[in-house]
Amino acid sequence: MGNTRQLEPRVADELVNRGVVYLTYKIHVALPNQCIHCLKVVPDITADHVFPRAWYPDTTPANMEKWHAPACRDCNATYGRLEEEILLKLGICLDSDAPASSGIGQKALDAMNYAKGRSEKDASIRHRKALQLLSRSVSIPGQLKPEFIEVLNSGPANLGTSISRKDLDRIAEKIVRGVIWVHLQEVVDERYVIKVSSSPKPNPEFDALTMQNGVRYDRGPGFTVYWARPPEDPICGYFLMKFFDRIDLRATVLPRSPEQG
Repeated sequence: MGNTRQLEPRVADELVNRGVVYLTYKIHVALPNQCIHCLKVVPDITADHVFPRAWYPDTTPANMEKWHAPACRDCNATYGRLEEEILLKLGICLDSDAPASSGIGQKALDAMNYAKGRSEKDASIRHRKALQLLSRSVSIPGQLKPEFIEVLNSGPANLGTSISRKDLDRIAEKIVRGVIWVHLQEVVDERYVIKVSSSPKPNPEFDALTMQNGVRYDRGPGFTVYWARPPEDPICGYFLMKFFDRIDLRATVLPRSPEQG
């Protein structure tokens, strides 16, 4: 297998930015019915959309394959609720006329429309979602805690919404795991650490490195992913994910060091 050089946690990010990753690569084929998120093997695996199904804009080509990955029912349901919550917040801010976000706003409005409820209970849930969203609207620029980011309404109103960076980080990690599965049929197991950044601040060095050295995947006008990985281990690497021409998420997949357990 050769020699392995361990990455120290304090320099891991610096090495990634320089494109230097040292490890020994060992093929790990996913087990049958293994969830790519929690890594459990379950009897009733489900097909989870790598990019949330409701997030695809109306301009997405009808014949474009929507990537799927295996997930247990619990993980699929948990991510489904999170994806809907973020969609509702983004929907009131995105430009419905822009190709990258066409129709997203209408999807969000429909999800909160009392009249579209399939039952009295469903209508009540939709109404409650609308009230919760209105209560969380913010004035831009606002005074938010650092664990949140602001998304400005694309229209004339000086309003927007706040989205938890932790929630965006979870979505980014989900997509990283899904993209790796789609292209390698492998899971990101305990040998690796996924680090995610949903910071709204630009990171030109990271972006340039990833875009210049990575492979670009366009999933319609709404999603673009750049994935740069070293030949020593195709699971490792750096990801730049662009959503709706408004949100940029960054992630690295690194070998787990002894200090990280």
